[in-house]
This record gives sequence, C-alpha cells and structure tokens, in this order.
Amino acid sequence: MSFDWDKVRESKEAYRRKLAAKPIAEKLRMLDVMRERELAIRGSGSSPEPRVPKAELRKNETTIGEVTEARVEQCRPKGHDFTYIDISSIDRETKRIVDPKILPVTKAPSRARQLLRRGDVLVSMTRPNLNAVALVPSNLDGAIGSTGFHVLRARNAEPGFLYYAVQSPGFIDAMCRKIQGALYPAVRPKDISSFILPTFSLAEQQRIVAEIEKQFTRLDAGVGSLKRVQVALKQYRSSALKAACEGDWPAIQLSEIAEVVTGSTPPTADARSYGDALPFFKPTDLNAGYNVREARQRLSSSGAKLARRLPERSILVTCIGATIGKTGLARTGCATNQQINAVIVDQSRANPEWLFWVLTSPYGQHQIKSNASATTLPILNKGRFEKLNIPLPPLADQERIVAEIERRLSVVEEVEAVVSANLQRATRLRQSILSLAFAGRLTTK
Repeated sequence: MSFDWDKVRESKEAYRRKLAAKPIAEKLRMLDVMRERELAIRGSGSSPEPRVPKAELRKNETTIGEVTEARVEQCRPKGHDFTYIDISSIDRETKRIVDPKILPVTKAPSRARQLLRRGDVLVSMTRPNLNAVALVPSNLDGAIGSTGFHVLRARNAEPGFLYYAVQSPGFIDAMCRKIQGALYPAVRPKDISSFILPTFSLAEQQRIVAEIEKQFTRLDAGVGSLKRVQVALKQYRSSALKAACEGDWPAIQLSEIAEVVTGSTPPTADARSYGDALPFFKPTDLNAGYNVREARQRLSSSGAKLARRLPERSILVTCIGATIGKTGLARTGCATNQQINAVIVDQSRANPEWLFWVLTSPYGQHQIKSNASATTLPILNKGRFEKLNIPLPPLADQERIVAEIERRLSVVEEVEAVVSANLQRATRLRQSILSLAFAGRLTTK
C-alpha cells in the first residue's frame, strides 16, 4: 500500500490553519489537556518509580520514592456524583484544599483518575515554582484527584513530614531545576520521587512536624494580625477620601472645569514611532496612582507628533475593561493609549490634585462605574465621562483638603510599607523554619 504524501501534507496544512484560527485561550486549553495527558501516561505505567541507586545516597539519606507507595489506585469515578480535586482546588498560600468540586460522573474530566486517601500529599507537577501542594484531610477521603498531581502516600513515614518536605526551599529549587517545557513547564513523577530527604526515625519525624506546626501557628497569628491592619488601613483610606468629597458644595459637570482627551496609539507596525522621547502611558502604568512618572513604553519624537500630548498634572482614568476607574496623576508630560481618558484641569477653577482624589474616592468611583455601559466589557465613553457630576468647593478649600489628605495618607503609606515588609519577612521566616527542620536543627532529641 502506498501513501499519497501530497494529501498528507495538505491535511497537515489544513489542520495548522484551523489551529491558527482558534482563539489564544482555546490554544492554551488544548496545551493544558495535552500536558495533563502526557503526565498521566508517564505516571500510569505498571512499573514502580525508579529508585535512586543506594550508592548515590549517603548513609543518613533517603528519597521520597523510598518512603512512599510506588503508585496509588487509578480508577474512574463511580455512582452519581463524585468529589474532584484538581490544581485549582488548592490555595497555594495556605497549602490547603479549599475548593473541591462536586461533579456528576457523566461530566468527569479525563484527568479524574486517582483515588485519594486521608493523609495523601498532593504535589502539582505543573509550574512547580508555584508550589501547589496539599494534604488530603479526613473529610476528602475517597475523593478523586487529577492526574496533574503526583500523589505521595506515606510508607514507613509520617504524612505531615512529607507534606512539609515538599514545601521546603530545597524541594522547590530542585523541582525548578528539573522543569521541562517552556509553554507549560512541568516536572515528572520520577523527579519528585528522586528528591533526597534526610533520614529520621518515625518518632523524630513526628517531633519535627509538631515543632513546625507550633512555629507556624505562632507565625500565622502574626500574619493574621498584619492582614487585619491592612484591611483597617484600606478602610481608613476610603473613609478619608469619602469625607474629603462631602460638603455643602454645588455640583457641576466635569466638562465645566476640565477638558477631556481620549488617548490614541501611533501605528505599532512602524517601529520609528517608538523610542525614548515621551512617556506613553497604558492602564498598567496607572498603578503608581498619585505619582505616575515611569512608562513601560515611550514614543519617539515622530511618534509623539502622532499622539495626543498631555501636560503635567493631567488626570488619567481607565475607561474600559475590568480595570475601569483605575486613576493616575501624571507628574510629567505624556501621551496615553485609547483605553484612557485624560482630564486637563482648568487650574483657575480647580486643583488637579483635588480632582484626582475626588475621582479615586468612593463617590468618584461610583460615578465612573455607574455611568459605564452595562455590557460584558464596561465602557465609559468621552461623552458620558464629561457629564460626571463633580462637587466644587472654593479653590482655597480644595487646596486645604488636598493638604489634609496628603498628611493623613502619608501616615497610612508609612504604616502600609511597614506591614508589607513584615509580611515578606514572615514568608522568609516560614521558609527558614522549613530549612532548619530538614537540616535537623529545629528540634532536640
């Protein structure tokens, strides 16, 4: 039998054209499915995980594979409904299963194959740098897990010991060095199983786990307090801005005190439009809020001539999409793309800093979002934006309000910086505790 290679090539080209026409989200979903299947095939063989030769281990070392079952039960869900745990079910920060899914058996994903038991440790094989790991609790005994997990079932080991081992900096670094694939980085079951652990007796493992949990309980209490402070600061900021906009003042339309300019983008195909002459702000640049100075992209002198130039102290407001209402105050001359409406203030009637705080206040954000089109993609066009109602106190009062807001929020920002630094310190301390534990220096016999 002979093949018609021309037809084969035509078929391949037709498939490539069909694939190219698919949306990027669909392509990524297909990659996810293909990678999950590849991982399932790798993990579904009947032979046990390869062991690290004893000669490669020191006397006081073992591997994850040596203290876990070679393979857990593989089965399809049965009955009417079942509990399914996939990678999205895990909270990567708390390392717990927070969102198990109840699915009808008829809609079971092809990846729903692993029968889980209490005490199993789930290790996500995809993107190991994110360290999506969890311990299966009693109430999820019998759930079905995704083949995207390598499941560690303790054998002559304390499950909690394995659970903390796969959170340690050494494990995360080792897995990141073994990543395969660029679009969908992942490790293999044998990469996890071959990770070297220090050898501790079962009693010592239990002491280590108890000490880790004691230290983490204290640390979690401190982190909880810091996060409550963050919430309180956010509420204080909101109430300070709300108070600044409340008063017995006349309301006017925005267009009466400012010119609104919608941004534009010079031709992206012409590289000569882009250079280092003029900051070209996009919504992500507005994260700087009250001090927008740096742009991820800049225009050349010729590109600046094609854009709509804006003066320093222009107020930049995102008026389309999920981040509608995000606002920044330009501290330099600039241009913006078409997602942003710029407000150039008549400074004989209004203070730009004051108007910035009005637009970022609960009152201003409500005005922006309630006037946007009620569609899947919210849009506030220039015509509607110009008609926003703005309270207008006397100019002297505006300047006094700005000074008071800046005084209060400078204190808030200082405290926020301290809280953020301490949260980062807590993260480092957590990793330090794990490093000490698996070096055998956290407990004393």
